Amino acid sequence: TQNNLEVDVRGNLARGEAILKFGADKQSLRLPGERTVDPSTGINQLVSDPRGTSKPLDYAKLDGGHISLGATQKLRFGDVATEFSYRSKNQQAFLSGSYLETNLNLLTFMPRAKIPFQLGKFGHELVVGMDAADWDYDSRRSSSPASIGTPTTHILAKQSNRALYAQNATQLGDATKLTIGVRSQQVYSQVRDAANFAAYASSNQSRTANAYEIGLRHRLNQSSALFGRIGRSFRMATLDETFDQYGGVVFDSKITMLEPQTSQDSEAGFDYKSGSNKVRTAFFMMNLNNEIHFNALTFTNMNLSPTRRYGLELEGTHNYTDAVAVTASYSYTVAKFREGIYSGTNVSGNNIPLAPRQRLALSSSWEIAKNTALNANAIYVGKQYFDNDQANTFAHKMPAYTTVDMKLSHRRGAWLVTTAVNNLLNKKYFTYGIASTFTAGKYNAYPMQERNFSLNVACEF
Repeated sequence: TQNNLEVDVRGNLARGEAILKFGADKQSLRLPGERTVDPSTGINQLVSDPRGTSKPLDYAKLDGGHISLGATQKLRFGDVATEFSYRSKNQQAFLSGSYLETNLNLLTFMPRAKIPFQLGKFGHELVVGMDAADWDYDSRRSSSPASIGTPTTHILAKQSNRALYAQNATQLGDATKLTIGVRSQQVYSQVRDAANFAAYASSNQSRTANAYEIGLRHRLNQSSALFGRIGRSFRMATLDETFDQYGGVVFDSKITMLEPQTSQDSEAGFDYKSGSNKVRTAFFMMNLNNEIHFNALTFTNMNLSPTRRYGLELEGTHNYTDAVAVTASYSYTVAKFREGIYSGTNVSGNNIPLAPRQRLALSSSWEIAKNTALNANAIYVGKQYFDNDQANTFAHKMPAYTTVDMKLSHRRGAWLVTTAVNNLLNKKYFTYGIASTFTAGKYNAYPMQERNFSLNVACEF
């Protein structure tokens, strides 16, 4: 069950706008656990009992709230905007005899400015800004809710993020646009387990990561254009990604700081738009270092050995009439290790688990009447290697699957009513599975929902 409240209040300023947003959310989930397939014993719970569970008491709860105050203003040199926000979140979960309760608080401050100017014969638009965020994390873990006052693990953590960025777009004549952007971010993290006095149960880290992007777009004619970009991106580890429940010498807690994930990116493509047709195609390549990955065997996060992802993306839309449109998209992605040793196996050139090679999506929309619309979506996801199969030697792959969803919506005044049927064809499939390292052919999987229905009613005022 899930309940949400969102409020957005706006008021005019002399040459801008003041914005106040606040909201709350509450969620309660039952967690079913895995289903086991083991050919050596003839067990196949995906077939015999896909809706069963060996962990009927597992659950998770979430209570959160947020508030933000922002403003925009038009000045002589350009537009400025700023936002100050606060978010809090309380999480509770019971997982196979282990109970945890986590409180998270986040403060952010994000000022930015957009400045158009003329330099020589070229027009420019410069965006500059700053992101500041401070995280406060408090997580207690014990065997039950009754013993949470004397936790076996008590993670206290803080993280400070400071980033500066700038992006400049230059119109090089009528047909060509050059975009250059940079970002530098410094992160300081401090994490400790207050219930464990071992040296490895606390750590701190300061890292600075830099990103850039250079993009060029050239219009061939009124309908088509070529584009390309090169750049570097990064992702910093979150606070809870540094904690290892059983990584210590005596299977106690351990704090392991992760390196920033970085990627050298490149992309080139072509797009076309004319009348009722729109087409886009792009080739891409990403060379990643220290990719952050969750290890489901040890229940910890880790930095992977160098990896590479490259492929092709195609997308097209055709409007048959003003009321009927169809969109198709296809991606072909090769994801491989560039180098690395896992469990004594050299995985250089091997496929990365949980990375499907092919993905196809079809969607259509039909405006039946002025305020009534019918939407249909079909998604195909190809085969992929199981998690924990970096060696690519497991006897099976996760099977491909196709799902179909349909949604009917009707608006009447301030009210919007939406009814949907998901997994219309009642496909039995799973999107995550992990291979056993001890028993040949054995794996655990998490079945997705079978055919299900939903009804949503919304009111805007």
